[in-house]
Amino acid sequence: MRAKVKEGTSESADLKAKMSKGELITSEYVVGLMEEYMKNSKKKIFLADGFPRNQENLDVWNKRMGGKVEVQFLLLFDLEGETMLKRLLYRAS
Repeated sequence: MRAKVKEGTSESADLKAKMSKGELITSEYVVGLMEEYMKNSKKKIFLADGFPRNQENLDVWNKRMGGKVEVQFLLLFDLEGETMLKRLLYRAS
């Protein structure tokens, strides 16, 4: 989503405004961005940091991308609250 915000389009401006207000970005939109990025990239391997965040994210992913990509593994990092806060604050800057 950060790459989309940097595009400078009206869509990216709307996305930036929503993100700065802390509004929810729908799973359909996020998965659509991921699909677009994967289609337009020359890369064959992708890391989706922070996705899926919940079951609804996963359901939308499976519905839209399930037959198009092969998920090889999933990593879950269980962080202490202080470490997570530092990460979130870093991303917000």
